Amino acid sequence: MTHSDKGHYTAKHAPGQRPDEKISALVRLRVEEGKLACADAEGGCAILGTTMAEIGRTLDLLEVRISRCQLGLFGYEQKGKIVRPEEKFTPELEEAIRARLSGVGL
Repeated sequence: MTHSDKGHYTAKHAPGQRPDEKISALVRLRVEEGKLACADAEGGCAILGTTMAEIGRTLDLLEVRISRCQLGLFGYEQKGKIVRPEEKFTPELEEAIRARLSGVGL
């Protein structure tokens, strides 16, 4: 998804999919301004015995964004991503990555 897709997360999923009701109820308790903290999403997994993938799918279908990503990949509005891509890496690492590719480019 790109910034132009912001607020249209449902489009990532097949038409007619519905959010999980138990996850939806938990999200509604913790959501603030259309955002759910990553730690709250992870806590929901433990409480409901589900996966982050299912939490994420439900958040998409509810058009709720993740905030304060624990991995630092998204959800930091003022700073953007707090994890920056590596500009340079060793030839050995590149070779190892390319060796594992399955017909898909970098």
